[in-house]
Amino acid sequence: MIKDSEYEVLPDGITIDSGIAENVPRYRRLASHWRGTGEVKGLDGEFKLPYFYRAVSNEAPRVWDGAPEEEVRLFEDFRIIDGAPRSGTGTFVAIRLSPDVSSPRLWVYDPRIGPLELDYLGYLEALSLAKGVHGWQYLYADVKLGGVDFCRTVEGVRRCTFLGSFRSTTAPAWSNGSRPGAFSEQVA
Repeated sequence: MIKDSEYEVLPDGITIDSGIAENVPRYRRLASHWRGTGEVKGLDGEFKLPYFYRAVSNEAPRVWDGAPEEEVRLFEDFRIIDGAPRSGTGTFVAIRLSPDVSSPRLWVYDPRIGPLELDYLGYLEALSLAKGVHGWQYLYADVKLGGVDFCRTVEGVRRCTFLGSFRSTTAPAWSNGSRPGAFSEQVA
């Protein structure tokens, strides 16, 4: 590992922004799975964060047999940084590694979704506020939340009273009405 004042170079030539390198949490794994009761019965959440450097050194996730070549190439750059293994949805969040990018983009893997408008440290901050409620990542993706595909997600996020400060200060989908995925326009 080579360190520079602006970035850190991993053995495979991948560079990591020094802000990430200096502030990555030092834990082996952090995970939670919860279900709401009372007013929020039916609401649930989950996350499973591996140690960052272990995640980026792991193998790429497996792509399904018969996947288009474009998806196969995309998966080769992915390293999973968050998942929800207990929910069984098959979605995950991955960092997309590329030798020419020092601040890699995050992606929600779901056939309808693409990159997120968050870096790794921003993801950790938003996760701490959202408490892993299922679907919170879509608030950072360029998606139309008003469609039938997201009705459960939208209803769940609406019911999260603990997301009050998160809604107004953190998630662009709540605060930026000009984005196609603007939550404020789509579910208000």
